[in-house]
Amino acid sequence: MKRLFSFTILLFSLALSVPLNGAVIRGEGDFEFYIDLSAFPSENGKVTELIQISVPTRDIEYKKVGDHLYKALLELEVSLRDSHKQVVFSKGYRIKDERDSKPAAKDISSFVYLTDSCRVYPGNYTLDARVKDLNNKKGNAFSILKRSYAVSRLSNIPVKVPEFPARGIVLSEPVLVWSKRGERFVPNPMRIYGLRNDTLTYFVRAYMKTSVKADSIDLRTDVLDYKGVVVLHDSVRAGVIAPMMSFVRSIDISAIPAGQYRLIVEAGLEGAYHSTAKDFNVSWELMNWQKPQRELLVEARILLDDEQYETFKKNSLGEQESMLDSLWRKLDPTPHTAKNEAFEKFMARLRYADNNFGSLTRGALTDRGILYIRFGPPDEIIKQVVPNSGDDLTEAMDKLTDRYKIVVHSFTLRQGPPGARRHSMNYIKDSQSKLFRGFAGSDAGAYELWIYNVNGDPILKKDRVMTVASGLRLLFEDKDGFGEYDLVGTSEDMFSD
Repeated sequence: MKRLFSFTILLFSLALSVPLNGAVIRGEGDFEFYIDLSAFPSENGKVTELIQISVPTRDIEYKKVGDHLYKALLELEVSLRDSHKQVVFSKGYRIKDERDSKPAAKDISSFVYLTDSCRVYPGNYTLDARVKDLNNKKGNAFSILKRSYAVSRLSNIPVKVPEFPARGIVLSEPVLVWSKRGERFVPNPMRIYGLRNDTLTYFVRAYMKTSVKADSIDLRTDVLDYKGVVVLHDSVRAGVIAPMMSFVRSIDISAIPAGQYRLIVEAGLEGAYHSTAKDFNVSWELMNWQKPQRELLVEARILLDDEQYETFKKNSLGEQESMLDSLWRKLDPTPHTAKNEAFEKFMARLRYADNNFGSLTRGALTDRGILYIRFGPPDEIIKQVVPNSGDDLTEAMDKLTDRYKIVVHSFTLRQGPPGARRHSMNYIKDSQSKLFRGFAGSDAGAYELWIYNVNGDPILKKDRVMTVASGLRLLFEDKDGFGEYDLVGTSEDMFSD
């Protein structure tokens, strides 16, 4: 009974105290990459940090270099800084991946990876990393002649390196494994299981101090949900054959739903116990394996209200899946079929918005992009360039407002994801500011008036109930001629909710 009580208290405390490096570490930019850190006891008071990096192949370039050979080439930089901002570890790498054909899987189950380690003292550190795709050159938005590589990075990620007990038995932090091929492990820095792999596998190392004598060691594994409830359990007893022993355990997770979970591993012998933990995610929807995190944020920003979106951003991948999956089930017009027409329509519009409305801002995050996704293509678009000879926009505005009444609102349409530009709408006729006319006297600035015969083809139910007798109209302005159109007026107050 005493042994059981000790473990129950341990589970409770671990469930409430998430370590600094408990969350998934994701780099973002032109593509995604993941880093996972696992601590192992070392000599002279130091800790060995196992560094694992993976880059999904779906967004990196594979160049054909022969009749039947494709090659990807990545450049990586990783560094750790201590609490005094001093660099204690810094290293550069190159990953070359050669294949007979381009990767078939377009999701995070296909990836290239690299493993290294460094030795540091326990304490708080900051992690920085950058990954460059040397096969993918991109044009600069301000100078088409200047070329740069596709790159992603992460900066100022807090990392806590633990201090291990001096006596008894000590466990390393678990290393999550994607697959095991003989003695070779393929790591899982993404920390995701489910659809592409319904078996959680981990590697852990146990160190027995010389002061402890025992014939066997007990290794206990528990998987906890976000409420701290044990949903899966595994245990094994092994004979002690050396002061240091390695364990590889696999657990079937096919019966648990999507969400975030915590893996807790405890080792015990002769009254000495030590435990360690790591968080992971379970996802069962193919679309969530295929979509980058930035796509999930765009999807959530359009579908959710402000409060729901703030909650969504803080959730893990598994929790985000559960939230969006519930919403899409409600929007599915044919729930009895495997196909969700609403979701397919959403993704098609998102791709169109990215390809047609972006300039300095991603197309799906512009005013035109968001409203195109919500209401679909307009029945008519009236475009008008503001001439160089005009002193302001009054004449052009009158031509539009004479034909169509525009109701103007003051609100912020875009509030995220991170990087999205924020602004408040102002009625353009009240603004006497001059346009930037471009260089060499060229025309710059334009309007677009989108006209819907009724209210378009909305995806969200709250947009479907809107009734417009004379048709929905949306007025956009490109004030500076850079292709950045702002919504300045609508015929209906669509955003009061």
